[in-house]
Amino acid sequence: MTSRGTKYASSNVYDTFAQAYQTQNGILAGKAFALGTSNNREFAYSTNNQAVARDVRNELLDREVFDGFTSTAEVNSWVEVFVCFWKVTCALERGDRPDAVKAWEAQKELVLAVIRGFQNAGWSNMFLPVLYMTSNNLRLLAVRADYYVNLYKTPAEQNQEKLEDAARVINRGFTICIADRAPIEESRKWGTYYMTNLLFKMHFKLNTIVLTKNILRAIQASAVDMPDITDFPKPQRITFWYYLGVVHFLEGKYEEAEENLMRAFEGCYQGATQQQELILMYLIPTRLLNKQLLPARALLSRYPRLEALFLPFAQCIKSGNLKKFDEALAAGEEEFVKRRIYLTLERCREVVLRNLFRKAYMCQAGDLATRSRVPLELFRVAVEVSSGLAMGEMEAEEVECLLANMIYSGRMKGYISREHSKMVFSSKDPFPGTKTED
Repeated sequence: MTSRGTKYASSNVYDTFAQAYQTQNGILAGKAFALGTSNNREFAYSTNNQAVARDVRNELLDREVFDGFTSTAEVNSWVEVFVCFWKVTCALERGDRPDAVKAWEAQKELVLAVIRGFQNAGWSNMFLPVLYMTSNNLRLLAVRADYYVNLYKTPAEQNQEKLEDAARVINRGFTICIADRAPIEESRKWGTYYMTNLLFKMHFKLNTIVLTKNILRAIQASAVDMPDITDFPKPQRITFWYYLGVVHFLEGKYEEAEENLMRAFEGCYQGATQQQELILMYLIPTRLLNKQLLPARALLSRYPRLEALFLPFAQCIKSGNLKKFDEALAAGEEEFVKRRIYLTLERCREVVLRNLFRKAYMCQAGDLATRSRVPLELFRVAVEVSSGLAMGEMEAEEVECLLANMIYSGRMKGYISREHSKMVFSSKDPFPGTKTED
C-alpha cells in the first residue's frame, strides 16, 4: 500500500517533521524519529519497499516542507533519512514479532544518513536533536540486538558486538560535532557534550572505559574553540561531570573525582533522587578516602538504598571495628563490584585501622609524653580483638607493618622504635581526623 492513494497517510510522522522544519524547532524534529510511539506502526504500513522513496518524497512535498531555497541535496538527504526510518519501523512493527537485529541494522543506516546530512547537505545545527534521538535509539537497539543474539550462544561465546559497532558509528557523530569549524552560533560543537555522554554510557557498559581518554583528549584539544561548558544545557553538564568524576575515580585520581562529582551533585535538580544516588555512590567513598569525611546519617536517610549500603560502613569506620567492616563489605559486595567501587571501599580499611589505633592511643594513661609512646603489644591486641581473632594469632611483625603503612599514608604521625617495641607519636595532631559531613 502506498501513501499516494491516501493523502497524508502516517500523518503524525510527516506532520510532526513538517511543523518542526517550518517553525525551525529542532527538538520537535528529533521527536519525529522517536521509537515506541503509536505513530510507528502506521508509518511502517504506509508504503512498501518498492515505493518508499517515491512516497516519502511525495509526502514531504505535499506538505510543502521545503521552500524554494532548499537545495536538492538537502531534500534528498531528508528523503534518505525517512526511508531508513521506515525500515526501522518495519523491522519493529511488521511481522509476527519485532526483529531486533534488523531494526539495529536499519537504525545504524539511519544514523549514518543523518551524519551525511550534516556533512554533505548543509543541515543547520538546529537539527542536532535528530542526531541525538537517532543515536540514542541506535544504542538501545544495539543492546536489545546483542541480547537476542546471545540467547543462542554459550557464556564463553557471548559478546556485545552490536553495541561495539554502534559506538563506532556514534563516535563519527561525535567527530562531526567537535570538529565543526563554522561560527559558534551555527556550529555543531553544541552537540559535543550530548554525544560525549552517549559514548561514555556505551563505553561503561562495554567495559572499555580506557577509550574515554580519547574523547577527553579531543575535548581538551578543542577547548579554545569550544563554548564554555556552563553554556550547555544543565542535564548535559551534570551528566558529563558525573562520568568524568567516575573516570577519575577509577583511575585513583580522587581529588579530580571529588571536584567533578561535587559539581554534578550540587547541580542536580532537588527532586532528581535517582541521579543524586548515582553520584553519591562514588562521591561517598571518594570523600572518605580523600578527606576522611564520613557521610552524615541525615544525608543517607534520604536515600534508603545508600543508607543500607553505607551506614554500616560509617558506623564501623567511626568505631574502628574491623570485623564489622569486613561484614559490611561482604554484604554489599555484589552492588560494589557492579559499580566498580569494591576495591576502593576495601582501601577504607586503612581508615578503620587508623581509628582503631587512635582508640588504643587514647587508652594510654599519664601525661602527653607518656601517652605519645605506646607499646606495640597494645596495638597487636587491639587488632586481634577488633578483627575477632584469637589471642596471640597475630604476629608482632604484622602489626609493625600495619603501623608503617599508616605512617606512610599520612594517617598517623610518628615513628616505630623497634629497640623499645614502641610506637612514638608526634606531639602535634598524631591522628589527622576522620570527620562526619554536615
